[in-house]
Amino acid sequence: VPKRALVRRSKSGQLDKAQTMIQQVLIGHPNSAKAHYVQAEIAARQNQLPRAREALANAERLAPGLPFAKADSVQALRTQLGGSASAAPTA
Repeated sequence: VPKRALVRRSKSGQLDKAQTMIQQVLIGHPNSAKAHYVQAEIAARQNQLPRAREALANAERLAPGLPFAKADSVQALRTQLGGSASAAPTA
């Protein structure tokens, strides 16, 4: 699934479809830092901050520094996710 299709869906408000698409990508490519990063972006737009934090952490673990992403986009995502640090996932 092209990233453009995912981004287009997430921007047009079709977040559930975008989330389903990225989950399918991750099944086939569990070690794709880009896919985890896109999942983080989508989850953040859905206000699923714990899920977004986990996906971002996975992306950073797989590709430290996230060299494929624009620095300002990464910073904006980190800022958004850092704003609700108290919403950490529970085990």
